[in-house]
Parts: sequence; structure tokens; C-alpha cells
Amino acid sequence: MGVVIVGNLPYLLHLFDPNPLDTLSGLGTVKAPGLIAGNFATDPNVGLTAQALGHLSMVDWIHGHIPWWNPYEGLGSPLAGEMQAATFFPPTAFLLLSNGQVLSHIAVELVAGLSTYFLLRRLALRRPASVAGGIAFALNGTFSWLSHAPTNPVAFLPLLLLGVELAADAHRRSPLRAWSTIGV
Repeated sequence: MGVVIVGNLPYLLHLFDPNPLDTLSGLGTVKAPGLIAGNFATDPNVGLTAQALGHLSMVDWIHGHIPWWNPYEGLGSPLAGEMQAATFFPPTAFLLLSNGQVLSHIAVELVAGLSTYFLLRRLALRRPASVAGGIAFALNGTFSWLSHAPTNPVAFLPLLLLGVELAADAHRRSPLRAWSTIGV
């Protein structure tokens, strides 16, 4: 899925600055590197909550603490139950890096594209059609316009459907194994 890398190349080459904290947090005016500074996502949650809470979760994990609680919000609030923090979502670990938001989104887009490709191949579409479908879903508007944590599960919908397809076939041989396929 080199198309996902090419689609995100302007961010990876620092031609654009995708850091939402610079433009959406309101913490001040920051002159960011790149030809055009700014994040063009439609929802400011990516800079206000998703990046900040995700980073806090990952810092807690690095220090050996399960991030159950956010002590920085009022008298405290649950952090593990916060959808924006994505505490138990593996690509959130990228938020420890300076360009972690971009790397996290690339990982999610790769999962979306590859799982769509395999689902379409499973549905007996030819390779060119499956590749086109995988590319179209990997680079769809959900990932480009809404770049906050609640969009993360969208990438796994084709994977779930692929699991259902595999489970339907496996059910004839072993019903228990069929259900575990969906879980995986």
C-alpha cells in the first residue's frame, strides 16, 4: 500500500505541518516549519483532546502505570474510558513521537486498505478491482477530514466483515473456531 505513503508524503517530508496543537489549541501563535502551516481537519478535537490525552496515556504506559485516571482535568476524570485518549489502541503509541499523529493515521489507513483488499479478494473480485477498493477505502474522507480518535474503528470494519466471511465458511467444519476468527 505504497499509495497510503504517497498520500501522506507531504506530511512526512514536512511540506505541510499537520500538528494540530499549533493551530487548534489556542495556546499561542506558533511559526511552524513547512510551506503551509496548519491542520485542515474539520474537527478541532484532534488538537484539543485526541492528541493531548493520547500522549498522556502513552506517557503513563511508558512509566509503568496503567492510565486509568487523568489527574489534570478538574478533580480528575477517567482516562481509560475516554474515547479520545484511545488508551488501549496500539497505534496510539506513535503519539510519543513528534510526528506521532501522522504515523498513527498512516497505520490506521494501512489497516483499512489492506483489510479492504483482502475482503474484496475474498468476495471473488479480481485483483485490480480489489486494489482500487483498498486504495479508495484507505484514503477515504473519514480519515482525512476527521482525524480524531473516534474514527479509528472505521478502519477495522472491512476486517470484521472479512472475519464474518471466514467464520461463515469455517462454521461448517468447526463452529467454535468460526467465532474465534471474528474475535481475531
